[in-house]
Amino acid sequence: MTKNESKLLSLQWIAKTSAFCLLLSAFSVNAAMAVPASVGTVDEVMGVQQDKKVTGTVVDEAGIPVIGANVIQKGTTNGVITDLDGNFSLEIPNGAVIEISYIGYATQEITASGQTGLQVKLTEDTQKIDEVVVTALGIKRQSRSLGYSTTQVGGEDFTMARDPNLGNALSGKVAGVSVGGNSTGTGGSSRVIIRGNASLTGNNMPLYVVDGVPFSNQNLGSAGTWGGIDMGDGLSNINPDDIESIQVLKGAAASALYGYRGGNGAILITTKSGKKGKPVNIEFNNNLTFNMIYDYRDFQNVFGQGDYGVRPTSVAGAETTQTSSWGDVLGGTAYEYIDNWPNFYRTGINNSTSASLSGAGDKITYRFGVSNVAEKGQLPNSSNSQQGINMNTTYDILKNLHLIVSANYVFEKSKGRSNLSDGNGNTNATLLHLANSFDVRWLERGSANAPWGSFEDGSEMN
Repeated sequence: MTKNESKLLSLQWIAKTSAFCLLLSAFSVNAAMAVPASVGTVDEVMGVQQDKKVTGTVVDEAGIPVIGANVIQKGTTNGVITDLDGNFSLEIPNGAVIEISYIGYATQEITASGQTGLQVKLTEDTQKIDEVVVTALGIKRQSRSLGYSTTQVGGEDFTMARDPNLGNALSGKVAGVSVGGNSTGTGGSSRVIIRGNASLTGNNMPLYVVDGVPFSNQNLGSAGTWGGIDMGDGLSNINPDDIESIQVLKGAAASALYGYRGGNGAILITTKSGKKGKPVNIEFNNNLTFNMIYDYRDFQNVFGQGDYGVRPTSVAGAETTQTSSWGDVLGGTAYEYIDNWPNFYRTGINNSTSASLSGAGDKITYRFGVSNVAEKGQLPNSSNSQQGINMNTTYDILKNLHLIVSANYVFEKSKGRSNLSDGNGNTNATLLHLANSFDVRWLERGSANAPWGSFEDGSEMN
């Protein structure tokens, strides 16, 4: 390489180096000009990403602290639960969203900006309340977490379709529950079986629990093989207007906490009470129902009273064959088919009236109710009257200590109860045994001392 070529290469290298330095200097100037004048210190810039502590208290609509409410940063697992006083403390980035939730209440969202002393008030969510059920011993759990079957029925289902006996009112409302009412009419008992009979000789009835207290539903009188009188049961003394809800626990697993008595399942009855945060409430209900028989037996209407194809022609013959319908062919005066069903049974009328007063204070909730039931039975000379008083009061002694006083007093007076089975007083069997041309109204009399079909003075009843 000559000296001229060496000089030329040196000049080219110097020119390229100078151009690169000029380009680097221009880039530095532009970058410096792009930085805004408002940028602060490094600590201020890093502070945007630092977590800040948010504190507060979660209460319900009545201002009572909610224990165990979930307080989490939305979209993350960063969260805490409220303590015994409803307080919480959570460190989250500035501007993050906090979710506050609790079973039975609507979820609330709050945007955090380092607040302290927040007061979060949760409101009841009726849709979520339906997901919470009352299990044995009054324990509340979510229905999806249970390992056994349970069904809840609202109190309004019993007030709209009224039945004098609460057990009969369960008919058709709960799957797996069989209800059979006795044909004793006014004041009769009911038979409720959950998932079929578990014993051939023992008691298959479920355990009834009213406001956490086991309730005796023993029949006060029952019929055996040779008859007897149904004196009603405990469920007939419960006013449907006083019921908040009924929870049916099916099977031994559901009612295991009640031991042997709950082996056939349990029916938990929760009565109404006052609500905190609600004004004083006065409630009045009146329910009027009419009852008529619907199952008419079919009798042969070709042959009338008598035996062997012969109609009675004397008083002695009529008395002997009054329960036989194999006489002569029907026809003629006083020897024709008589439909005794409308002549004997009457339209039953049930009028139920109830009134209640409920309310709440800072430490107390209360409800007082009175009821009156007047019923005229479908059987002649049968009636039932019932007057009741109900009270349900809760007093908060301490934050986690409550006194609950519940009482129910019923005075009942029934007349004309019918016997069952083969008892002589089985009024329902009268029409089945009488001859089909025998008018049941002939047995009517003006008083207890009058002959059949006559007044006490001996005059014949029309």
